Amino acid sequence: GTADLTLNVTGTVTQLAGDVITANSLQLLGTGAINLDDPNNDVAILAASHSGTISYRDLNDLVIGTVTDTAMAPNTTTSGITNTSDVTLTSGGKLTVSVAIAATGDASQIALLAMGDVLVSANITASQPGNMVDSSTATAGEQITLRSLRGSIAIANNVVISTDENLAPDTSSNSTSDKITIEAVVTSSQVAAVAATGQNQV
Repeated sequence: GTADLTLNVTGTVTQLAGDVITANSLQLLGTGAINLDDPNNDVAILAASHSGTISYRDLNDLVIGTVTDTAMAPNTTTSGITNTSDVTLTSGGKLTVSVAIAATGDASQIALLAMGDVLVSANITASQPGNMVDSSTATAGEQITLRSLRGSIAIANNVVISTDENLAPDTSSNSTSDKITIEAVVTSSQVAAVAATGQNQV
């Protein structure tokens, strides 16, 4: 589709098999669990300002960017993804993070999974606000995963990928289980690579 779609729902959003979403862009608002996992969903741009788990799967290339829905009154614009819980995005092609992703809940997890390349040019953060200074106040279990199954992972200059205690860990009081995983899988027919250029914090 060529139009923009906004889902502003309080409660759980699920998807029946075959009821696919096709749009130029998709904006997720509201609260509750969102499960849009049909492999034939097809949007170009995704953005969210949400409270609750998000799971979205796309047929091909997907960009995390800015979405403006002019059909809403007033017009609503969301840039990147801000969510209070887990974010799982699966792309059947290339996955591009051009605007920041932040999961702000306790033990939140961000998983970006792509069949093609993963291109990151904006920050990715899993952390409760205020917990990125001293790990004695950090919460446990935040995780970030970047995974390309048939391509490469490229992280642009000055991008920060961080959990609660990545910026200022305090080893004397470190009892958290935060984890960042960056993985490109090599197949027999393709060469995969993981590249980080410039000054990155990973």
